[in-house]
Amino acid sequence: MKNNMFKSIDIKSLIIGMLIVLLAFSFYGSSKSPLNENIVKAKTLIITDNNGNEVVKLYSDKDGGVIRVANSAGITTGIFGTNKGGNGQIVLLDKDKNPMVFVGTSKDKSGLVRTYLDNRNIATELGKGFLYTFNSQAKISGYFGTSNDDNGIIKTFDKNGEQDSFIGNSYLRFYNDSSNTSCYLGTAEDEGGMLILNDKSGKEIFSK
Repeated sequence: MKNNMFKSIDIKSLIIGMLIVLLAFSFYGSSKSPLNENIVKAKTLIITDNNGNEVVKLYSDKDGGVIRVANSAGITTGIFGTNKGGNGQIVLLDKDKNPMVFVGTSKDKSGLVRTYLDNRNIATELGKGFLYTFNSQAKISGYFGTSNDDNGIIKTFDKNGEQDSFIGNSYLRFYNDSSNTSCYLGTAEDEGGMLILNDKSGKEIFSK
């Protein structure tokens, strides 16, 4: 009787052990690839806050991958992704959905940074060797950068976007409201200093 009981226990133990081994191999086989590659694949990944509001969304569109960030009210405040030209870009928006900052690529394939006013007009633009500034009326107010002959220059403009001064190439030039040169201060051909004053029509009235 005892022998039969031991045989029954041994057979049951053997069967249970085999099932455990098979189950372990099953789990190992199904999880081997993800554990080795450390990769999670999904078409969309959404992150919510404590209230269940969608605050981060990672997904793809026809142009490429996109990361969209929203505030607790569900309004998009940041976008990182690929534009229609295949270039990466970052756009930051205010709570009223107005773009405030753009970081991306310009038409000449160089880096470009723009900041905006609350009415969507450009406030500053930083690009390949230049910085533009604009006033509240979207008129250009300043330029700091490089000239066509690769020299450093500075230009300032009045409230109407008309140039009123120029600094560069060893001289300073002022303009009146008619865009005529009113004053020139710089270096003469003999490498000496030069001063020229003009009337409102741009005609020279004094030079030294």
